[in-house]
Amino acid sequence: MKRFLFLLLCILGIGSIAFSQNVVTGTVTDQEGETLIGANVLVEGTSVGTSTDFDGMYEIEVPEGASILWR
Repeated sequence: MKRFLFLLLCILGIGSIAFSQNVVTGTVTDQEGETLIGANVLVEGTSVGTSTDFDGMYEIEVPEGASILWR
């Protein structure tokens, strides 16, 4: 019984974590449409951030309630 309750709590905990964040992906480009390597992408009002890769692409987990990304 204890093992069942532990598993149930683990599943519920993982579910709440999974649904509390959104993964946003994108590509950062300049005015001419060229991709930007190493551009910083930040979630406004948080310390969450990432940098673009060699193709100008990024992937970032945005906390629930946040809605603005800065680059």
